[in-house]
Amino acid sequence: MATSNDHPDLPFVQAQGYTRGRPDGPPLWIVWHTMEAGENSQRAESTAAYFADPSDGRQVSSHYCADNDSVVQCVDLDDIAWTVGNRPGNYRGINWELSGFANQTREQWLDAFGQGMFHQVIPLVVADAIRFGIPHRRCSINDLVTKKPGHTTHNDLRIAFGVTTHTDPGPNFPFDYLLALLNGAVDMFLAQVTGNNAIYLSDGQTHRHLTNIDNLTRLRAIGIQTIVVANQNELLDLCGVAWTAPGASGGVSLADVDARISATTLQPPNTKP
Repeated sequence: MATSNDHPDLPFVQAQGYTRGRPDGPPLWIVWHTMEAGENSQRAESTAAYFADPSDGRQVSSHYCADNDSVVQCVDLDDIAWTVGNRPGNYRGINWELSGFANQTREQWLDAFGQGMFHQVIPLVVADAIRFGIPHRRCSINDLVTKKPGHTTHNDLRIAFGVTTHTDPGPNFPFDYLLALLNGAVDMFLAQVTGNNAIYLSDGQTHRHLTNIDNLTRLRAIGIQTIVVANQNELLDLCGVAWTAPGASGGVSLADVDARISATTLQPPNTKP
């Protein structure tokens, strides 16, 4: 498989429908969509394959497709993806297709699959936002009309500019949680292998075995989510390499947890702020 011009090592499958260049100017918005397709670990690849050779003849595409363990890029960021249906959204957007449906509940967005998917997309979104100067804030409809940069949705672009009828990613999309991730308020998660009682604390790059039940309780109390994976290889893919264990007993120290708790500004993900 080819790799991305924008992100080395990221898989790239060229979509059939797209426009070369960005005549209206560089990207202003990171735009969130749902694929309206079930969640599975091959959904990014299958949607990218559809964009490359749409069996129904539709001319549609997106810059990125994501599922719980992978992201595939389909259109270069210097080119226009045919995602939104109106000119501003297509010409000034970096468009993301997420596995799932617009009618999902908040709890469904923040289940193990959703958590895995958000942690896949975050590093790419951060890099793109730095490149194009896009702040991690949700745009109001007036912000869109006046071309202020930030994050938005297919539905809000519909309200701002018309043409399209799509309302994804739906009213329960956890924008607060996503923006907190992007702004660094949520920088850790818990991970566990199915059938194994061991729980690890990770920032996506490294991980430590969490040995103290009081620490586990405190982390869950501030909304740190647990992602359950199928096997050890998936754990390493999600969590990165092992931290060097501090002290003779290893694991995460109380000081680590205290620092994490004092740094957080996020409400638990299953409640609205």
